[in-house]
Amino acid sequence: MSASGVPKPTEASPPEQGGSAGGDLPAEALLQQLQLHQTELEAQNRQLREAQASLELSRARYVALYDCAPVAYVGLDAFGVIREINLPGAVLLGAEPTALVGLPFAGFVSRPHVALFRSHMRECIKRGVALGPIELTLSRPGQEAIVVQVQSVPYDDPSRGERLCRMAVSDVTPLARARENEAQSLRQYKALLSGIPDAVVRISPEDRLLDVHLPPCALPLKAEDLLGRQVEDVVPRALAADVAPLLAQVRQSQAPVQLERRVALGGRVRWLELRLVASGAEVTVLCRDVSELREAQARLNHAERLATLGTLSAGLAHEVNNPLAFVLLSVELAERALAASSAGAPPKPGALSAAEALADARTGAERIQRIVEHLHAFARPGEGERTRVNPRVALDRAVKLAQHQLEHRARLVRSYVKLPEVLANEAQLGQVFLNLLVNAAQALDEGAADRNEVRITTRVDPEGRALIEIADTGRGMSPEELTRAFDPFFTTKAAGLGLGLALAQSAVRAVGGELTAESIAGRGSTFRVRLPPAPPDVEPEAPHRPRRASSAERLRILVVDDDANFGRSLGIMLGFDHEVLLLQHARLALEQIREGLTFDAVLCDVMMPEMTGEDFFEELERVAPELCARVIFMTGGAFTPAMRAFLERVPNPRITKPFRSTELEELLRALRRAPPG
Repeated sequence: MSASGVPKPTEASPPEQGGSAGGDLPAEALLQQLQLHQTELEAQNRQLREAQASLELSRARYVALYDCAPVAYVGLDAFGVIREINLPGAVLLGAEPTALVGLPFAGFVSRPHVALFRSHMRECIKRGVALGPIELTLSRPGQEAIVVQVQSVPYDDPSRGERLCRMAVSDVTPLARARENEAQSLRQYKALLSGIPDAVVRISPEDRLLDVHLPPCALPLKAEDLLGRQVEDVVPRALAADVAPLLAQVRQSQAPVQLERRVALGGRVRWLELRLVASGAEVTVLCRDVSELREAQARLNHAERLATLGTLSAGLAHEVNNPLAFVLLSVELAERALAASSAGAPPKPGALSAAEALADARTGAERIQRIVEHLHAFARPGEGERTRVNPRVALDRAVKLAQHQLEHRARLVRSYVKLPEVLANEAQLGQVFLNLLVNAAQALDEGAADRNEVRITTRVDPEGRALIEIADTGRGMSPEELTRAFDPFFTTKAAGLGLGLALAQSAVRAVGGELTAESIAGRGSTFRVRLPPAPPDVEPEAPHRPRRASSAERLRILVVDDDANFGRSLGIMLGFDHEVLLLQHARLALEQIREGLTFDAVLCDVMMPEMTGEDFFEELERVAPELCARVIFMTGGAFTPAMRAFLERVPNPRITKPFRSTELEELLRALRRAPPG
């Protein structure tokens, strides 16, 4: 033993040392191998730890994404039990995720939708395919029900060895409410439409009908038959020319456009009021049948017209009696002259010849004719047809009719300038002036013509409109009365309907004009009518000068009139130039035609007792249709609404009694130029 106490090997012991040394080499190699395996294991362990950390990080990220997703995700088993749910899903159902796992999802589905939910979930799991969206209503404890959209995909859970269904659940309550509000608005819109008498049509930018509502019996078509069709294919023929310009106008201006048109629908003439409103390139058209309103207005207008004529009746009788007395005296003088001539007696100094007396009689008869024409123009109901009218003509007729009312109350002062033509109904325009003149006369006291004045002034205003001013120096109106002057049924007179000024204003507005009034109590009133000028038109053709028919132009004419005296006179007059057959009965005329008689022209009275002109014409259409185009209707001016409608329907010319031979010859000449039936 050494001093240090460590034993030292002796030299006698080498084998042991050698044995020891030989055993150390395998152990060392083993140690190296163990160290190598340890290093490998540590590396693998490190890799496993890194993989686990990465996996946990990925899982954490997945959970974070899963829980922070904008959509609720719910995993369900085949029984509909919640196996997993993210945070948005828990928020959607109103509970913690841990409290929801294990609960049946059907418990949150509203009863009407449970069967739909279960069918959707089972089909997803059974077929193993993704399914498109369905909508469910979810009921949550203590909270308002919500509407959700559900889409599902199947997935396998290895830990349980089963297939599950993962649902993506989105809250679409605002969208569902918006749809319900839209549906409710649509129901209210349709309910509103069903209660109005208008047809409502929505037109696309390409002029196709997008939406159509028709009131009962509005058109001979059904709404479903019109959808998708072009506008030009469905509008009445009378409106076709207006449609394209109106649509272009309202789209460009984006301002509403309103107009009124008279059209034929279902065999009847109707008045349609149209209002077009644009929303971008889409246009909504509201169409209302105002025929009954226009007919009522026409009846009121006619009643007021007749009331006015009743007021003027005494003066009109005076106007007729004066020339009538003149006619009778002239005829008597002609008879005496003819009798003296027949007896061979020499004419008395200063006495008129028969020809001169008859010429005077004709002058008086023509004066009566003009008075009757004025009466007829104002008494007949206004058909509403507008033509180019000179306001001066209508004004002069009104003055003629009101003359007797005015001459004992005021001096009539006229200051005229040339006026532009206007587009109006002459009878209605004349009624406006007549109402204003009668109104002026009634504001004046009788017997004071030297102190009072009615002044009629015409001029063109700065806008180019025809301006007619009727002023009186009568009683005038207070400011309160002036504000109500144009109200229907308002009157300050002891008698009257109170419609004159209201109807006058309505008629003026209908042609785009305006009627205004100024008045000072005790000093008089002034009424001003402003009318827009008619659009430029082509120059009228030069009138044909009347000429007598040559022998080569003699016509064979059938005259049908129940008035024997008139018929005989007409037959004599026509007999100078034509061959005439005169019959008093329409049935007899039809018999002659059935037997083969042919005529170049047929003059037929409209109002006859046994068979009217309309009945005759309808039977003629069956017996000899080629002759219908050669019928000229004669009327005394008084005919029924049905007869007026008939005359509007047929294109045949008509002539009003009394007429001159030259007027009739013009019509006959036109028939002669026309091609045969």
